[in-house]
Order: sequence, then structure tokens, then C-alpha cells
Amino acid sequence: MRLGIVFIAFIVLIFSSGCNRTVKYKTVDHYNVFEVDLPSDFQTLIFSSSDSQFQLGNHSDEFYISISYVGFKELGEIGLDYDLNMYSKACLQLTLNLLESPIVNKVNEEIFSQNNMNMVSYVVSGFDKTISKEAFYYISFFEANSNFYDVVSICLQSDKEEYLEVMKHIHSSFKEK
Repeated sequence: MRLGIVFIAFIVLIFSSGCNRTVKYKTVDHYNVFEVDLPSDFQTLIFSSSDSQFQLGNHSDEFYISISYVGFKELGEIGLDYDLNMYSKACLQLTLNLLESPIVNKVNEEIFSQNNMNMVSYVVSGFDKTISKEAFYYISFFEANSNFYDVVSICLQSDKEEYLEVMKHIHSSFKEK
């Protein structure tokens, strides 16, 4: 009898250790402008309220990513001469306008170089008025050769622990082509 219980416990242990969520990534090239590693279960999405050039999410609609970019030339044509700090603050404010009582923290205190681009990142949480739920955002802004990029990952606040490492991987894999 004891041997049977030990055997069952062993089988349960083997199957439960195999149930750990391992994320498989695929590298996605966006029209030879940029590339990014994304979870293989992501699919293209269309958000009617977004002007983002690139929107993806998972099948269960609990985790999204949006990537936008604008050229320095286009900003200059409308009279804006931004550096990364000014650009990130202006864009971050647009996200904060969607939230009630947002909590904002910089991930990195200083602008640093990643994949040959200057980068600054923030984590933001608060009640998202567009979905009427507590949301968590991981947002990175990049300054490349001729464009600024915004990489925004979004999930429910309750799912933050499940997706935070995936978000970090996505943002650290982002590269201009």
C-alpha cells in the first residue's frame, strides 16, 4: 500500500512539474522596420481606439502589446524637437490620461542603451477607464537612428505576476532593423 502511495505521489510530482508555463517565443519582423520576440500564441489585434501600427495579444485576451513609432523628420515638420526624455514624458501622459489614480515607477533611473538604441521604461498601474478594470502597463520608449518607438505591454493588474517576465523579455528583444 505504501509503495502505491509513493508511486502515485511520484507520478503527480512528475506531471505537476511539467505543467510549469514555458513561454515559446517567435521573432516577428514588422515590414523590415523593427523586430521583436513575442509569445508564439500572440495574434494580430485591432483596437479601434488606438493609432498604433502594431497590435498583438494572446488568444485569451488577457495580455496585449502595442508598438508605435514616429520619425524624427515627422516630428520636426510639426515643430517638435524632442529628445527621448521629452518624448517619453509626453507619450506617457497619454497613457496616464486613461487611468484613475495611476501609480508610475521608472524601471531604470537613467536612459541607457539597449540594442543600439537609447531606452527608458516605466511600470504603470491604475484603474483603466476604457476597460473598467485595474490594469498593469510595462512601457518602454526607444530612440533609434531616425524614429522614436513606444512598446506598451498591458495586462490586468491581477495577472501582473504571470506576465511580468514575458513583458521584460519582449521589451529587451525589441530592435530597429
